[in-house]
Amino acid sequence: MAACDPIPKTGPRPYDRRERAKPARICFGHLTALQILRAARPGMLAPEKGAARTLPDHAPRAGELQRKLELLETMHADLRFEKPAHVLVGNPNCRASPTCKPHVHGNPLPSGSLLRLDRETILTAPATSFVHLARQASETALLELGWEMCGSYQTKRTGARPAYQVEPLTSTRALRTYVTKNPSMGGARKVQRILPYLADGSASARESKLALVLGLPLSRGGYGLGIPRMNYEVSANSAARAISGRRSFRCDLCWPEAKLDVEYQSRGAPRRRG
Repeated sequence: MAACDPIPKTGPRPYDRRERAKPARICFGHLTALQILRAARPGMLAPEKGAARTLPDHAPRAGELQRKLELLETMHADLRFEKPAHVLVGNPNCRASPTCKPHVHGNPLPSGSLLRLDRETILTAPATSFVHLARQASETALLELGWEMCGSYQTKRTGARPAYQVEPLTSTRALRTYVTKNPSMGGARKVQRILPYLADGSASARESKLALVLGLPLSRGGYGLGIPRMNYEVSANSAARAISGRRSFRCDLCWPEAKLDVEYQSRGAPRRRG
């Protein structure tokens, strides 16, 4: 599970999807949305449907935004937002400030793009955030972010602090499904280009970088081995079971077809073996 403190009993209750949705006053997006998603408990977020997918016209006022951020940080002791906070708006006449960075989207976002946090707050879903970030990120930075979002670790890029054995924010399948359904969305083409080089299940940033160095084609600066399966479970044969007493082994980077395993020994990430 993602590392976060339970919500105090005095805090706002999770949004009840049976309630009638009201127009949101704040829509968090980009890296700010990812930070909230890391801290949110399962069941807190409900998908927006129909007209509720319309974005707020204007960015929140400074005081309103500050109160919302402080409330969320109070609810989750490990959560500390990077400034400025990223919000999505429908009106192109919004100005950026040191504390708020608005991103304009004139049309309602596609189905599955938004999640409701509470009566007044929505945020972009993981796949939506990833596609939006793809507009400005380099392919290298986007690959590193994608591996983290599909892995079981977090860095300051998507969380308040580095952590391991956390729930993935998304999966390669979910990203592929989203951009396939929304190919004209800004950033979708870049995501489609890098999808063959993403993988699920990486346990640390160092594992991800090693996999990219070994797996990317020569034209992209790698060794051309192909993208490995991450933390792939291999059943032990009778001889291996007799020696180790284990029924299976988990390989950091594995190319099953080539029967090749590469182990990355990191002091920072806890080892997990079957």
